[in-house]
Amino acid sequence: MTIMGTVKTIDAAHIEVTLKDGKSRSIPLAKNTMFMRGKDMIQADQVKPGARVVIVLAEDDKTAEHVKIGTESKSK
Repeated sequence: MTIMGTVKTIDAAHIEVTLKDGKSRSIPLAKNTMFMRGKDMIQADQVKPGARVVIVLAEDDKTAEHVKIGTESKSK
């Protein structure tokens, strides 16, 4: 399952995103969650609020397995 949205907050334990319908969703991060910008792996601390993301959930459909980072939202 995938979730698309805009990063609201992120810390070592979870990422909170605002979905297209305006609702927020908090997704737990695993120790092995991978963060990708294009083809490059980045660290979680490089993901900033306002960034557009696609989150691929692990088999449990709860924990983030991959977080793909797009461009920062310009609608502020």
